[in-house]
Amino acid sequence: MIEKLMNKCPANYALVRNASCLDPRLMAENAPKCTTRFKRVLSYLSQIKKVKDENCDSILLEYNAFLEDEVKKFSNEFKDFDPSKNRLDEFLGLHLSVQKYTKVWEVVKIVLLFSHGQASVERGFSVNKAIEVENLKENSYVSQRLVYDYAKKYTHLHDFEITNDMRKSVSSARLKYEHYLEEQRQLQKTTSAQNKRKLVLEEKLKEKIGVYAEQGVAVSYSEHPFAVAILTPLMQRAYGLRSAGHLVFVDTTSSCDAENHAITFLRTPCAAGAVPVGILITRGQTEESYTQAFQLLANSAGYSAFHSIGAPHIFITDNSKAEVGALKKVWPSSTHFLCIFHVGQAVWRWLWDASNNIPKESRKVLMELFQHIMYADNPERAEQAFLNALGYIGTGLPTYPLWSGYLCQQWETKEKWVVGYRDENI
Repeated sequence: MIEKLMNKCPANYALVRNASCLDPRLMAENAPKCTTRFKRVLSYLSQIKKVKDENCDSILLEYNAFLEDEVKKFSNEFKDFDPSKNRLDEFLGLHLSVQKYTKVWEVVKIVLLFSHGQASVERGFSVNKAIEVENLKENSYVSQRLVYDYAKKYTHLHDFEITNDMRKSVSSARLKYEHYLEEQRQLQKTTSAQNKRKLVLEEKLKEKIGVYAEQGVAVSYSEHPFAVAILTPLMQRAYGLRSAGHLVFVDTTSSCDAENHAITFLRTPCAAGAVPVGILITRGQTEESYTQAFQLLANSAGYSAFHSIGAPHIFITDNSKAEVGALKKVWPSSTHFLCIFHVGQAVWRWLWDASNNIPKESRKVLMELFQHIMYADNPERAEQAFLNALGYIGTGLPTYPLWSGYLCQQWETKEKWVVGYRDENI
């Protein structure tokens, strides 16, 4: 048992043992021993690339000069240093932070920082340095720190208050651990199956690209992040429409399968209705994946894209920050508006969210107030409708603070969804 404890003792660490060369009392009493230990400190710091090899000799000379000049000059101060009353960093800083000891002072700061930070916490649960990284996860470190911090509140261990919750937690600790291990095993199986499906999908896609190309379908894809852009002959012809250079709708359907793939359609209006100008497939709905997909589409379409002008004047989307951010990156010259249908849908969904505490009988009335703002035919009427909605004028409803805050938040982006802020071309 004693051998195990000694193996885990920080005194076995080379840097800890030899850091005593910074003890003012030892400097005054035994300068040669300090020099020997300081050499070992420099050797260790050199091995871990904290100090350059070529600087070690000059640093050692500065340290010896410090022992000869400064320590002997103030020998009584160094001998009387009391670590229980004085801070070591302040004491050494007073004597070392001068021009001729600059290099030594930098080394001292490195050594003191190594033993600082979480040191007072970590001493309470020191573990073998050879296995701590392998065997301890983040949750274990956090739990150990919580236990140690709680223990430090009491003078004696016997002062602990053992509550019923603590007893219950301890009694079921093994069961919780086994449950955690089972969750990890299931997670590993799920991840392995997902990775296998991803590989199968990507391999199948590579096989089919040539077949699609023979039929005039341009398919381009990226693995990291995963994204696919599809251009059929119909879509390529649609780029010749004048409307393709003016207005494009972007609509995404998310969570299409177990892998969380999302399918995005780009459409432009024409005499026959909405005609597609591109189909995108992304894994998830991050800005990174959207950006990759839009860039693939732009590269596939080339100079003929969007009536041969490279980008449409206007994109209309739902209120997705990731999607809008990606559009701005790939086609920065285009203007962005929100789809009225999606805006209304989002507001109605917010009203029906139980956490917002809007009574059922008030939801329809508040939705009508919002619609008055959205369909106002000029900015002045939109602003008046907003003030009416904010004051609940003509409704007889009480004030709902969450709704008022949500309404003000939506009003900040009014130019993107209020009809009165759009021209006749949209």
